[in-house]
Amino acid sequence: MGREIVILPEVERRLFPLKPEEYRALRASIEKEGVRQPIVVWPQDGKLVLVDGHHRYRIAQDLGLRFDVVEREFSNLEEVLDWIDRNQIARRNLTDAQFAVVIGRIYEREKKAHGGDRKSSAHFEHLKTAEKIAAEFGVGQATVRRAAEFAKAVDTIQQKTPEVAEKILLDQVPDALTELPKLARDPNMLVAAVEKLANGEAKKVKEAVRLVKTERRERRLAEREEEAKRAGCPEFRLLCGDLLDAGKEIPDGSVHTVITDPPYGQQHLDLYDRLGELAARVLVDGGICLVMTGQAHLGEVIARLSKHLTYVWTLAYFTPGASVQVFGRRIKSNWKPVLYFAKGTSAWEHVNDVFESGERDKRFHEWGQSESGMAQIVERFTVPGQVVLDPFCGAGTTGVAALLLERRFIGIDISDQCIAKAKGRLTAALASRSKSAAAGS
Repeated sequence: MGREIVILPEVERRLFPLKPEEYRALRASIEKEGVRQPIVVWPQDGKLVLVDGHHRYRIAQDLGLRFDVVEREFSNLEEVLDWIDRNQIARRNLTDAQFAVVIGRIYEREKKAHGGDRKSSAHFEHLKTAEKIAAEFGVGQATVRRAAEFAKAVDTIQQKTPEVAEKILLDQVPDALTELPKLARDPNMLVAAVEKLANGEAKKVKEAVRLVKTERRERRLAEREEEAKRAGCPEFRLLCGDLLDAGKEIPDGSVHTVITDPPYGQQHLDLYDRLGELAARVLVDGGICLVMTGQAHLGEVIARLSKHLTYVWTLAYFTPGASVQVFGRRIKSNWKPVLYFAKGTSAWEHVNDVFESGERDKRFHEWGQSESGMAQIVERFTVPGQVVLDPFCGAGTTGVAALLLERRFIGIDISDQCIAKAKGRLTAALASRSKSAAAGS
């Protein structure tokens, strides 16, 4: 034969691994009968590029056996790869994952050749590329497009962690076909999830993604907690006066979360303008402002806060057993909106948008909320050490919840009587927290 046979990595990566029993059967057959089927090669630059028969070639080399070759002409490497993909579908019983990869690769190649997902001039010229491939292989167009995303993900995995790619292609990762297409456009998550599969922490892609997300969330929370500790502000601070005047004592960008329950009603709408102005100044970038309010003027409240902050969502704060009759509208309301705003873009985690209050506590203030309900909000939107501000703190329920959960608290109220009550409750909360900590140590 004379000319050297070479194996190109980009060609070999396109070939699917044999199952162990398939390899053993092939080797036994070659040992007994020799290499019966010629090996396909592509003459290129004085050498013969191996196109088909990699396993037969290696077994023959190992056993010192002769074999025949068939030279096949191709215009370029892309044509070689296309021939390999179509040849594998025609000749082998592919796994579901292998079949999807082949379809996806063929689709991407044809789409690229025709300048995107536009009409081609081939036999199916009246059809788009996805329709053409779907018709050729007897699948739906959505399946073809998902297969393309799956193939991209598998190609990435083959380059980073070939042993995991082999398991995927042998259908040994149960949810790979459904979950990997979702990760094809998120290479960082894809690589991180594959590491979990490779080291045995996860058996399924979805499980691996969940582990990665949990680790990332815990890391972000730890970073936020450390940042809050470095801020080094007092455990609590109470300011008496109008929220803008008293708020001047709060440095810019020093508060992580505003949680507040301002007065409701049309006569108080101006307060929401001023609240938004204060929050926009004192919050850190990406900081959160949660505002409990009534339903009657909800649109106006959102509009006023939106002048200063970015609206994110409306959360629901259920108050079971505490219906409020809305006269003139024939409504008994059992919930309150909690408007979720951010300074810029919120980088907070995914959260459940429903809270449930315990019995409302009117012992200290006529508008008092339950400590358990406010604690849910504090815990869901802050981490220990962060600074929580309530510009309408009343008797300090939000502050009590914050301190018991090891956050720092700043409260503002226009009433010196409320500030006095809040100081007593917050001091007691700190003492209770210290007592619990001592008992647990």
